[in-house]
Amino acid sequence: MVGSIFMPSHQSRATYSRRTLLRGMARGAALSFLSRSDLAKATDDPPVFENVRHQFTLLEPARILQPTKLVDLRGNEVDFHPEPGRVTLINLWATWCVACRTDLSALDNFSRQMGGQATVVAVCVDLSDGAQVTEFVQDLGIRHLRVLIDPSASLTQSRSSADALLPLYGMPITYLITPKGRIAGFIEGPSDWLSPEGHALINYYASL
Repeated sequence: MVGSIFMPSHQSRATYSRRTLLRGMARGAALSFLSRSDLAKATDDPPVFENVRHQFTLLEPARILQPTKLVDLRGNEVDFHPEPGRVTLINLWATWCVACRTDLSALDNFSRQMGGQATVVAVCVDLSDGAQVTEFVQDLGIRHLRVLIDPSASLTQSRSSADALLPLYGMPITYLITPKGRIAGFIEGPSDWLSPEGHALINYYASL
């Protein structure tokens, strides 16, 4: 597990708000010394973002995503790390995953339209052959995503005694990395980041 998971209720946004309120009351005294703008950022929870079956799930504490060895489509090893100062979406997918096709296409469209808002990286977790992955994404018409491969599962499996950096709770799964390189949370399944809710979530983290 990656820290503790705060998973907002799927039952209603009212439930989520009550939970947020209780948590805010408990830490209110500790935040009393902050400025008004800092206080707002410290006490506000991210906007609700969900797809048909899942909701964006916060990871607490939000750990730093350490640089990781991945492979590009030419077979070259790269030191991957989130782009500083920008929100990064890391999509973990596999060629055998039918839902991943939908998600990759949606993320490609998002990157085409909103690439200035967030960086999107698609990491294939099931193949080490760059030629096969290239053929796969070309068949899908993917042109605007940075595609990398994780043949050694360095992102998704535990290394020694440390937990996995980005566990595969489902497939596909997209992790949101803050401009400061912290793993804020994830959402499983195909998601519409071009929706108003998707924009609001990205803008929330971009403004922190």
